[in-house]
Order: sequence, then structure tokens, then C-alpha cells
Amino acid sequence: MKRRDALLAGLAADRDGEDTAVGRLRQCMIALARMNEGHRQETNSLLMAWVRAGRPLLEDPYLADLFATIAAAGLESGEFRTGVGAERIGHSLRDLYLGALYRWCGSPERGEKEAAAPDGLTTELLDILDLTLNGIRAA
Repeated sequence: MKRRDALLAGLAADRDGEDTAVGRLRQCMIALARMNEGHRQETNSLLMAWVRAGRPLLEDPYLADLFATIAAAGLESGEFRTGVGAERIGHSLRDLYLGALYRWCGSPERGEKEAAAPDGLTTELLDILDLTLNGIRAA
């Protein structure tokens, strides 16, 4: 709950006049990364305990809801294509975030230098977001 409140407070304080859904998603990914990068050992311990307790399956997916709220605004404004619901987008972005977080927490042992860099999580989350928004198909 403490980390959730910190995320929401950080997003509210760091709007930087950003009114687009893409901009808000970028701000959210940056806020999540900074929150974790500043406390790597704590993040690692919390993540391990969270997974062991089965919380990913049982917990209210507040982060997916946050992403979905932003996606709904993007769908409404025409910034995102129709045909995929905001809830699906929200859950997909949450899944991508958690996958990146798992890799980042385990990266020192696996020798992944990019992820182990101080801003490695920020870089990966923004890369993942860009990949999601732009796709992998050639134009």
C-alpha cells in the first residue's frame, strides 16, 4: 500500500503538462522504475515475498487498473486504435512491467549488464512501452 500511494503521489506531482495517454504511460513507467531503482534490495525482497504468497494471482490488480484508465483516455481521444479494450491494454502493460521487474531483480546473478545498470529498469520499461505502442512489424 505504501508503494502504491507513493506511485500515485508521484504521478500526480509529475504531470509536466502531459495530456496525452502515451505521455501519461511514459510517466507511469518512469515513476515505477525510479521507485524500484532507488530501493533495489527492498524491491527484490518484496517481490520474492509477494510471489511466494501467491499475491500475483490473488491481489487486486491496481496497476492494471491504472494503466487501463490511461488507455481508456487514449481510446476515447483517438490516440489508440479501437478493437482492443482498455482493460486488456491495462493487463498487458502490467504483465510487461512485472516481467521486466522480475528480470531486473534477478539480473546481477545472471550477468545482464544493461538491466543491472542503475537506470536499467527505466530503460527497459520505456523500450517495452515503445515496442508495445509501435509494434514489431515493419512499416
